[in-house]
Amino acid sequence: MHHVVHKFHEVFQLKQGRYSDLSAAKISEMMKSNSLDNAPTQSLLSVVNGILDESIERKNDKIPHRVACLLRKVVQEIERRISTQAEHLRTQNNLFKVREEKYQLRIRVLEALASGTGEERGVVMDWLQQIKMSISFG
Repeated sequence: MHHVVHKFHEVFQLKQGRYSDLSAAKISEMMKSNSLDNAPTQSLLSVVNGILDESIERKNDKIPHRVACLLRKVVQEIERRISTQAEHLRTQNNLFKVREEKYQLRIRVLEALASGTGEERGVVMDWLQQIKMSISFG
């Protein structure tokens, strides 16, 4: 595992030189989908920032085509991760809403039990039993 992480750092973080100086083979290696999928997000952002910094430093603002393709691929991977994370958050939010509704129902039952007569308590106890069954099967 340590070797895999080290390899990504080698590929995605330039120690010397510039992205525009990278060979087509090195850029091809960086663009492999499994490399991008497994690279830490911080490394992907470092690539984007490095390419943009180089572009700003250049007087003609031209980015070599192979570097532009790499930049596009890296940005697409970051967008995919953000989209996946947003979907996970929506799912978690929906689960929390369902749990909140169940707890609100329990609170209403307990309030009814606390304030009701003997007959009302019997009805509420039956209702509570149904809720318990639906929760355990749901």
